[in-house]
Amino acid sequence: MNIMKKYCYYAIEILKDCLPIRPEVQITEAKKYAGRCIVKRIKYQNRIVKATIRLSSYCHMDVPCLMSYEDHIEIIDTIAHELAHIFIISHCKEHTELTNDFKNLIIEYFEILGFLEKKSA
Repeated sequence: MNIMKKYCYYAIEILKDCLPIRPEVQITEAKKYAGRCIVKRIKYQNRIVKATIRLSSYCHMDVPCLMSYEDHIEIIDTIAHELAHIFIISHCKEHTELTNDFKNLIIEYFEILGFLEKKSA
């Protein structure tokens, strides 16, 4: 399984109690984006009925042992960013704060799970 998809599934599981819906995950070879979130809502209820997270592997190496810590963090950041778009579509202060909260939570769990070694200061 592609590491981006694996990380995304784990991130969704970690954040399952925070997310209003479990998004579908797709890996693409898109050259124009690293990640994209598509949310479909029932307008009059403003209820989310479907969410899709698309992650591009175009410029990404899929060999975890050759990836640096920063490479793993970049993937996590992209995933957290797209998951935050489920709540907040625009790039604003609240979106940035939510992305950082999600990212920190995912990193913490990934360190516990052994996907990431703790970064020494």
